[in-house]
Amino acid sequence: MLFNLFSSGYTGISLFAIIVAYILALLFSLTFHEFAHAFVAYKEGDDTAKLAGRMSLNPLTHLDLIGSILLVVAGFGWAKPVPTNPNKLKKFKSGMIKVALAGIIANLIIAIIFSFLYVLSLKLCNTDVTIQFFIVEFCRYMCTISFVLGIFNLLPIAPLDGFALVMILSKTRNKFIEFMQRYSLIILIALLITPVFSAILNFVFSVTLNPLLNLWVLLLY
Repeated sequence: MLFNLFSSGYTGISLFAIIVAYILALLFSLTFHEFAHAFVAYKEGDDTAKLAGRMSLNPLTHLDLIGSILLVVAGFGWAKPVPTNPNKLKKFKSGMIKVALAGIIANLIIAIIFSFLYVLSLKLCNTDVTIQFFIVEFCRYMCTISFVLGIFNLLPIAPLDGFALVMILSKTRNKFIEFMQRYSLIILIALLITPVFSAILNFVFSVTLNPLLNLWVLLLY
C-alpha cells in the first residue's frame, strides 16, 4: 500500500518513481481485469458493456472514486463492475462462466508476462538510473498486483468473480450462497485486516509465482 512506500527507505526522485510505478500498475491491472470481462462478454454476444463504453483500455472508464482511493492508500479496493446482460449471451451458462473467469485469467496472464519482464529488467537495467529503476519497479508491481488481483478474485465471496462462478455452477440457491450474500462484506474486511489472506497469498506465491521467477532467473542469467 502507499503508506508502506513512504517507509521503504527510498527518498526524493526514487520515492516518486516507485509511487508512480505502484499507482500505474494498480490502474492497469484493474483496467485489464475489467476490459477482459467486457471483451469476453461481447464475444459471447452481450454488447452491454461495449455500448456503455466499458470495453476500453482507458483506466478512467473503469475507475470508482472511493474504490480507487482505497486501493492506493490501503492496498485494497475496487473498480466499477462491468455491466452485463446474461440474456444476451449466445449460451447462458458457458457464457457466464467465461465472462466470470475472464478477469482472473487476464490478470494471471499479465502476471506471468511481467514476471519475465521483471527478471529481464533486473538483468538489463541499472537501478541507480531513475528511469531504469522505474521500469524495474513497474514490472515488479505489474507482476505482483496482477497476480494478487487474480487470486483475490478467485475467492468464493460476493461480489468477487469466484462467488459469481459458484452461483453459476450451483443448480439452486443454497445456504452457502445465502450466507455469503448476507455476510460477504464482513468476511472480506476480516480477510483483509487479519493475516488470513496474507497467509493464503504467501502460500500461493511460494508454489506458483516464486518458482516461475526462479525459472526466468535460470533462463536469463
